[in-house]
Amino acid sequence: MNKGKYNLLWSTIFIGMTFALYVGVTRFPFLIIDDQVYVTANEHVRQGLNWENLRWAFTTVHAEFWHPLTWLSLMLDTTLYGVTPAGYHFTNLLLHIASAVLLFLSFDLITRQRFRSFILAVLFALHPLHVEVVAWIAERKEVLCGFFWIAALYAYARYVQNPGIRWYGIITLLFILGLMSKSMIVTLPFSLLLLDIWPLQRWQWNRKIIFELVEEKIPLFFLSAIGIGLTIFAQQAGDGIVNFDVYSLPDRFANVLVAYKMYVVKTFFPFNLSVFYPFRIHIPLIQTISAIVLLIFISALGVILFFRKKQYVIIGWCWFLGTLVPVSGIVKIGDFAMADRYMYMPIVGLLFGSIWLAADMMGDQRTGKIIFGIMCITAIILSGISTHYYLLCWRDNNTLFRHAAKTAAPNFFAHNTLGHIYTSKGQMIEAERHFQIAVSMRPDKQTLRLDLGRILGWNGHFAESIPQFQTVIQKNPENLEAHYYMGLALIGQGRRSDALTHFIIAVKDVVDIQTAIQKRQKAGDVEGSLLLLGISEETTTIKKNMARGYNHWRVHVAP
Repeated sequence: MNKGKYNLLWSTIFIGMTFALYVGVTRFPFLIIDDQVYVTANEHVRQGLNWENLRWAFTTVHAEFWHPLTWLSLMLDTTLYGVTPAGYHFTNLLLHIASAVLLFLSFDLITRQRFRSFILAVLFALHPLHVEVVAWIAERKEVLCGFFWIAALYAYARYVQNPGIRWYGIITLLFILGLMSKSMIVTLPFSLLLLDIWPLQRWQWNRKIIFELVEEKIPLFFLSAIGIGLTIFAQQAGDGIVNFDVYSLPDRFANVLVAYKMYVVKTFFPFNLSVFYPFRIHIPLIQTISAIVLLIFISALGVILFFRKKQYVIIGWCWFLGTLVPVSGIVKIGDFAMADRYMYMPIVGLLFGSIWLAADMMGDQRTGKIIFGIMCITAIILSGISTHYYLLCWRDNNTLFRHAAKTAAPNFFAHNTLGHIYTSKGQMIEAERHFQIAVSMRPDKQTLRLDLGRILGWNGHFAESIPQFQTVIQKNPENLEAHYYMGLALIGQGRRSDALTHFIIAVKDVVDIQTAIQKRQKAGDVEGSLLLLGISEETTTIKKNMARGYNHWRVHVAP
């Protein structure tokens, strides 16, 4: 059997395995977080492909990203399948499978180790850390970016075999398409330089050769710089970057170290996975020290093995460390400490380093090969079982966030989201309980207090809701939403005149209404002022106004 038929056979095997494991995801619903930003509440995506939406995709920084290809892929799904979650999930799955196939072909081509490359691709396809990327529609950007990244690796392998403008142009095109999907691919040139050392053996400790390899990738580094610039612009335009007064630089550095350690741990022991890992302020010193010790130990081991002709260990380790830099958290976005989705490409380095090391340790003798085969089969089975059970947590919003609240405790975001889930079901008492828990975990977050204040008002606890809005207003007097709901709470207590003060602030940008209200207020017509704002004395109307905005809320967790 020739090489092409062998590759087809191997690819068919893990395509079937991956599809069988993940096909149930097509029955999963939209998620309450970010799926509305990318699909359900996005009119451009809901309309499908057309010229106006094509223009919008290339000119918008909606969701704090410039990723036109991500938008276009979602629009294409809408055109093909309609606005149903099954179609978007199916495309995510196809992209993930295609990435695994390309990973197999790439490493088979550059290492000429078919079985090891096959194990690498299967573990990549079945690893539990990748559940989030496949099962979350909003993570289309991650799986699409990963596909172009791995396709560029394959093109680079071809380029090394046949240097020339053709394959270099394909690499460049794939890199551009990746940047248009998600900017995390900016580290691609760094990855290619690592492959030059191992397994391609192009790197030599010669200044001329090193300069030539770096010079060869200057156009790619230039594109990386553009991608970084566009990302910073998009994040600043959307106010997505968290200031240092929220999370200090020392806290960020401590979190980076602990997050790197946890990524390593969860690669080999994928337990307690979560859709959201909350950022912890003032991480215990012992955890930071343990992270430093682990990172230094692995780095030292890699260097030692490098000089013993096992270069793949340090190359895989540097791949992991380097590709995670853009999402390490020094430049902070959101309130999460780490994210499973960020390991989509970095995990490749840890996997190939471990697989090649285990194979070499077992040796070429028959017994060693059998032991290595048993190890690989065991790892594949355990990965498949873990992925199967973790996928069940994604079958609905309630199950997913209950799981997150349990496995990544204390988890303010999970409880806050559960509060919104129960609100949408009309279970207001249970919703209030989760909002209370969220605020108790992070009393400094204004959005949590606003959510708690609203639900307290809905449940008729106006006296308890007022302190929540007062706290927000004290920290941020310009928070118009807090003034609006404070006014509603005061009306609930019958304090109409006090409420007017906050309503006037809430509509300060609407000059005509503000002027009319002030005139009526001076004339002593409090009731007329309230009517201008559309506020009724009836309790039912107050409750409706208290609930206003629930369908428009959004907390950013997926950059």
